[in-house]
Amino acid sequence: MSLAKDTYEDNNDTTSFTLLDQNSGTIKGLTIHDENDVDVYKFTLPNTGTAKNVVKATFTNSLGNLDLVLVNAAGQEVGSSKSLTSNTEQISLSVLQAGDSFLKVSGAEGGTNSH
Repeated sequence: MSLAKDTYEDNNDTTSFTLLDQNSGTIKGLTIHDENDVDVYKFTLPNTGTAKNVVKATFTNSLGNLDLVLVNAAGQEVGSSKSLTSNTEQISLSVLQAGDSFLKVSGAEGGTNSH
């Protein structure tokens, strides 16, 4: 599937990320446009995360599987969602302390898709 870059490119690593704020809500029209694309989003939690706090990507898995990885301020992977068949990937933010964190969205095994 051939997809165009989304409006937030180039946001492929923790030095060229898209900044999200508490008012970002749901963002639509995003893509993993090629097998090397990784969308990276930085956000700041004002307090320790709870089970009610989540990040989620919704897509049509049959068009290309996507994965989510949650990275804390120290650069450590602290959560992931890598379902093989679901149309949704979701991670609880309960593992995060207050402060900056990153969410990485990528194609599983070179997959591309809108999210």
